[in-house]
Amino acid sequence: MRTTIAWIAILSLALFGCTKKADVEGERAAITKADADWSTAIGSKDPTAFVSFVDANGTIMPPNSPAVTGTDAITAWSTQMFAMPGFGVSWTAMTTEVAASGDLG
Repeated sequence: MRTTIAWIAILSLALFGCTKKADVEGERAAITKADADWSTAIGSKDPTAFVSFVDANGTIMPPNSPAVTGTDAITAWSTQMFAMPGFGVSWTAMTTEVAASGDLG
């Protein structure tokens, strides 16, 4: 019985004691900066700046419209949107949360 408990303790230390600690504050700062940069890109109404934040295979889901997928289609869509009089999008994140593991934010 003691041997089993000792092995469980050793195994637990080996598995959980050697895990890499995430830089949660660094990750939080990086996410906050990326969000602010994206907001600035949208506010600039520059389609190239906007699309630089979208994956080449990314999809935009415009309201009441079909999905827009891929760099070329998203560039065309954003060019049309930014050219509309009065069109604008802006936001400020109120909080940024990051998991202790650093793999989700």
